[in-house]
Amino acid sequence: TWMEVILFTLLNNGQPFDQDIDDYFAQTPFLDGFGLDGIKKLTRRGTIKTHLTFDHVPYNPKAKYICVIRDPKDVCTSFYRFVVDLPLCRHYHND
Repeated sequence: TWMEVILFTLLNNGQPFDQDIDDYFAQTPFLDGFGLDGIKKLTRRGTIKTHLTFDHVPYNPKAKYICVIRDPKDVCTSFYRFVVDLPLCRHYHND
């Protein structure tokens, strides 16, 4: 997500995404969630985010690719904090 925000800002002359959150989501479709429809709606240069492994991402010679790989321990800690902070999980966690 950090890389996605950095790239969006670079592609928009330093303008933060909070200027227009709908435009941000339209220009940074999450492939896993929106599929091909999200990509087809791109109206200008944008970024596409996915959790697919690099060998499962279709190659296009005109595209530039950035592969972000995180330390597995960091991923587990981050996911734990994400789940614990969900309202439903907080209910069970506090019992």
